[in-house]
Amino acid sequence: MIFTPEISEDIRYFTHCCILFHRLKDRANQIVAGIKTNTYEDLNYYVSLGRKFTNFLMYEKRVSFYTLDELRRMAATYNQPELETEMEQKLQEYAGALNLAM
Repeated sequence: MIFTPEISEDIRYFTHCCILFHRLKDRANQIVAGIKTNTYEDLNYYVSLGRKFTNFLMYEKRVSFYTLDELRRMAATYNQPELETEMEQKLQEYAGALNLAM
């Protein structure tokens, strides 16, 4: 195959797009990991308060729960089944512990 200047430019553009995609994917995964960690910490804190404080901080509990559910949905959308499964299990645990409906 002979590479003309037009084909060579297309190959360079495609290569650049692939590199950019992988960098963005890696950065997106880092952001998701940070949000996931913070959300787990928040939900663990709410669980640690115990049943005595079940009716307190309901808004904050729901926001954290919804955030985790949205991350799970995004993991499903972007084909990350391990992450989706992990968060689905956590959602079930937190739903029971915090008396929140799924």
